[in-house]
Amino acid sequence: MLKLFVGDNTQELADYANLRFNSVLITSSNYKQLIKQSKTQDIVGHTSFSDLGKITKTESPFYTLLSAADSIEYYPPEKWSDHNDTYQLHSMQRVTEYYLYHINILNKNVIGLTLDQWTNQPNYLKLVDTRKSHNQNLWISGCSISHGVGVDPDQRYGQLLADGLQLPVSWLTLPGTSIEWAADQILRSDIMSGDIIVWGLTSEYRACEWKDGRIKHINTHSFEASETGSLAIVSAENRLFKALLAINQVENFCNKIGAQLIAFPIISTESLRLHLSNNKSYFETNYQTGYYDYGSDGIHPGSLQHQKWYNFLRQYI
Repeated sequence: MLKLFVGDNTQELADYANLRFNSVLITSSNYKQLIKQSKTQDIVGHTSFSDLGKITKTESPFYTLLSAADSIEYYPPEKWSDHNDTYQLHSMQRVTEYYLYHINILNKNVIGLTLDQWTNQPNYLKLVDTRKSHNQNLWISGCSISHGVGVDPDQRYGQLLADGLQLPVSWLTLPGTSIEWAADQILRSDIMSGDIIVWGLTSEYRACEWKDGRIKHINTHSFEASETGSLAIVSAENRLFKALLAINQVENFCNKIGAQLIAFPIISTESLRLHLSNNKSYFETNYQTGYYDYGSDGIHPGSLQHQKWYNFLRQYI
């Protein structure tokens, strides 16, 4: 029988194992011999991923050892010896817990393993609003303009639509957000057949990334603060490609579930508008050189412009 204690390559793991049994350190030089001996005698050992050496194209000593174990107790440290950033390309915690996860699926013999750190990531997948009714629901999606920056909440085109249609409304909107972000919010929300989704399309020259524990929204003015530090993330054709991909995914989703999608341009470029001209869920607005009025911040559109959008949208619902 082979019993393993698995964790970091520190004295703490050795002490923990030896408090319970007479445990031997298992390394790349003795693991094969100890696996063989465990067929005829009881072996208790402690080890870590770094103790077993590198993975090659033909062999993974750590996985081989775990596979041979009859029981495994996982004893992770509070702080790992390599670093505490599990999202580094090379992370002992990440690799260790992946192997243990895989072994436990096969053999169901690992205790002490919890994957909460990996599965409970609400900040990654956070939805900014939820469904408001079991009956028909209106959804508004977009950036700061759809969010209503510069006007009172009841002056937003989305709220005007909700009032006019007498429907509860959910807001999948945040300032500075991209088309990709909006598409993700729509696709993962609890949208049902019969719902109405009104999507004010922002500029395709925006993106999002995860940085410093939060979603970072990037535009052409802030690309230098992005992880890449280059214009690649907001380059013209790449952004157009990403926007068209996202919009068509949402349109397909809405068609499949029987929800009505109305996408219209707010600050989209001429290129995006032309590419969407044949999409059945896309509705081109009247040409304007500027907003009809401006809101309280002097930048975003005012209540008259929101009323104009409401009048435009209402004819399609």
